Amino acid sequence: MASRFAKRSHTVSSPVYAPFFSSIGCVAAIVFTSFGASYGTAKSSIGAFSAGVLRPDLGVYMLLPTVFSGILAIYGLIASVIISNHIRVQLSLYTALVNLGTGLAVGLCGLAAGFTLGIAGDAGVRSLAQQPRMFVSMVLILIFGEVLGERDGNFRRSCLADVHARLVRIDRGPDLGYSSQRRRREMSKSLVRPEGGGSETMRIRDGPVISLDDKPFE
Repeated sequence: MASRFAKRSHTVSSPVYAPFFSSIGCVAAIVFTSFGASYGTAKSSIGAFSAGVLRPDLGVYMLLPTVFSGILAIYGLIASVIISNHIRVQLSLYTALVNLGTGLAVGLCGLAAGFTLGIAGDAGVRSLAQQPRMFVSMVLILIFGEVLGERDGNFRRSCLADVHARLVRIDRGPDLGYSSQRRRREMSKSLVRPEGGGSETMRIRDGPVISLDDKPFE
């Protein structure tokens, strides 16, 4: 087992500590969104229980802010699973930093959305108890607050696609209107596997080592 890992070579663009950044991104996505979901659930539940004493017939409608807040944790779970599926022993530093940025983006957006849903939900259910016609307004505010937390792995995929496109333009020259299929064929011809590299890293001829965990052109 030791000899198996000894054969793996780590280059400047694929250092040994690169998977650490991906792991931090995975943790940040689930932890920050859980913080936001917890605060939103607790804050909106206080208003729901307080207003439910006056209008118990509207108890189901007053639970909407709590449900919206709990969904934020699911966003973080999905993002962390996507990031964890792309963690390898040998990983390019660029891919690792993109994973870190993705996790922080999802986590912090979920945290901000949790504060929004908690405060807006608390005020919304209290006003709903006094005036039932405020239900539609409360739902619209909750929807716009929920949108703040809807961030997924498209950020990561777009960054990887951008770096691949830039490297191809540098190596093959400017785009001359080729079709996407022909561009993919030319890119596959220009990619060679580095000596001692893993299956997830390749490089352009006379170029830097890049990660091919994703297929951005598909």
